[in-house]
Amino acid sequence: MSLLPTRSFPQITTQHKITNQFRTTNIITNTKIKQNLNKNKNNFKTKQTEKNLHLDLKTKTKTKTKTKTKTKTKIKKEKKKEKKNHLFSSCQNIKNIKNEKNEENKTNKTRNRFRFLDLERRKKGLPKSLSFDTYSTNSSKKTLVLDLDETLIHSTLTPIKCPDFSFKLPLKDQEVTIYVKKRPGLDRFLREMAQFFDVTIYTSSQSNYANQVIDFLNQNNQIGKRLYRDSCIPYNGSFIKDLTKMGTELDSTVLIDDSDLTCFFHPNNSIKIQSWFDDMNDTQLMKLLPVLKKLSVTNTSVPESLKQFNGKHQMQK
Repeated sequence: MSLLPTRSFPQITTQHKITNQFRTTNIITNTKIKQNLNKNKNNFKTKQTEKNLHLDLKTKTKTKTKTKTKTKTKIKKEKKKEKKNHLFSSCQNIKNIKNEKNEENKTNKTRNRFRFLDLERRKKGLPKSLSFDTYSTNSSKKTLVLDLDETLIHSTLTPIKCPDFSFKLPLKDQEVTIYVKKRPGLDRFLREMAQFFDVTIYTSSQSNYANQVIDFLNQNNQIGKRLYRDSCIPYNGSFIKDLTKMGTELDSTVLIDDSDLTCFFHPNNSIKIQSWFDDMNDTQLMKLLPVLKKLSVTNTSVPESLKQFNGKHQMQK
């Protein structure tokens, strides 16, 4: 016989079996539900990742298309600019060619004018006054055109006290003596103006008289060109200077004259000076010096600069 107490085990009934079965089925169903939930979660996550990937692809494709369109637009703009520049350069070349042709036409016109004048002088038995080749220069200076009588000098047939010089001139069937007096400050005026301008004498007098006066004034070769009455235009018994016959550009040509008519026909290029006869205290030429020096240095055209000068510096006593 054992000394240990005997343990009695309860008998398993059918009811206990049913409860155990029920528990097992619940556990199985719960596990299945959990598995399904996990599966759904995983499916959802995979779907979300797919969506995100799809969105990323869309954004990437959009950015690519945007960059492509931007590059295309840039290329188009650059092409347009190149076309515009090409057209602009071609237009400029055409303009330059036209300007060159216009300049050639102008030079040809002036040459024809001088030839016509020389032919007329030959018909009359007179020598050449000037030729285009000797007159036209490539100088960068502006042109200063000066009237002779009553602007630079005064001449008379009657004897005067202390003339600067005199000379004999054949007139019709006799020989007359002409007495000439220089305007005060003329020598200094010509000397200084020759440094800044191409000096030209344009007179309405005959060449046989004017040449002797100009030769006396031009002892230092300050006067370059000479034009006479045959280069003027007759108008109501007087003779008007025509600056277009000179062969120079009007934008760089200044005229100083005492004639109201000549200044009237060339208002944009002329400075009116008071007529001089015998006043030895006259200072008109000295007053003109600073005005003309400024005008020779300015880059603007003569008509534009004379708008400022003319009125302020009109020659008065």
